[in-house]
Amino acid sequence: MKKAIIIISIILTAAAVLTALIILNTPERRISRFVRKHERELLEIAEAELSKEHHHKSDEKYLSVQIDGAFEGDHPMVQFYSFGSGLVPSSSYYGFYYSPDDVPLPFQNSDGYREVTDPDEKSGSDTAHYQGEGDNGGLTKKIIPYWYYYKAWF
Repeated sequence: MKKAIIIISIILTAAAVLTALIILNTPERRISRFVRKHERELLEIAEAELSKEHHHKSDEKYLSVQIDGAFEGDHPMVQFYSFGSGLVPSSSYYGFYYSPDDVPLPFQNSDGYREVTDPDEKSGSDTAHYQGEGDNGGLTKKIIPYWYYYKAWF
């Protein structure tokens, strides 16, 4: 009987630890940790991308992150792609971007997206939701000043 209680305790403890690791390792948290850890280097990359005369999608990488490049608009941005999941027509992209004006922006600063208000969110939230054509959309959330997490779906 005592042995069974010990085995059940070990199984429950392992399940609790595994659950905590899954909850703490969401895409948003992984990306936020990456940005905070590499902020100085990422800022240098972002400033270099913004200073280029011709902006275009880049094939360069920094560690495990794709440097998407600078995207112009009312507010410029430099976007970084971390990873994606799913297959077309049901895929999601995750990453982060630098906003020198410190404003939330839609995926690749596209004019095809409009900001939508989520009635479930508190006023002053640091999350913005965007809707594109059809079921395309995304959300963006501030990580630290000038840096935002994004999730885009198509």
